[in-house]
Amino acid sequence: MRYFNVIIIFYILISALLGAVILSFSFNLLEINELLSHLNAIYSNLNARIALGAGGVLFIFISLLLAQITSVKREREKTIAFNNPSGQVTITLFAVEDLIRKIGQELPPIKEIKSDVIATKKRGIQVNIRLILRSETNIPEFTAQLQETVKSRIQEVFGIDESIIVRIHVAKIVTQQEKPKKKNEVALEDTEIKVPYPRI
Repeated sequence: MRYFNVIIIFYILISALLGAVILSFSFNLLEINELLSHLNAIYSNLNARIALGAGGVLFIFISLLLAQITSVKREREKTIAFNNPSGQVTITLFAVEDLIRKIGQELPPIKEIKSDVIATKKRGIQVNIRLILRSETNIPEFTAQLQETVKSRIQEVFGIDESIIVRIHVAKIVTQQEKPKKKNEVALEDTEIKVPYPRI
């Protein structure tokens, strides 16, 4: 983490230096002839060129290192890791979201469920759930039950000891309508069998 902070500070200094040079050109504070004279002095001096080349190599190396650290940090944020006696185990957040989806399929009051799981070291695991419920649902009671169910199932299945916060957003409430009858059933109900009246 310290190396990452040092790299960020280095990039801030480089960006500030480039910004100062650009501002100097825009406000005519730095003359082109003066800049060219400095560049010629550096170009004619072997030691200065070696130092400038080493700085360029260092800048490229730090850029690649920053890109690698950033990619590793993003991958860590997409997974949950814990240590077993035999080694480390990582769980993708997609697996947690899939478990929440299956929990929603088991509960009749839920018509549709979507979840977004975020894992951080400071705040633990944050679960954001978006629901579409049926109208006959007691929302305060059901959402409290769902929060406890999701929390306990995640801890039970994945063995996670970190704090889990479950937030629920009810996006829509739909009324349950009667299913339309099949065409065959309608035809049978509407069709009348007529028997001709016998003639004497």
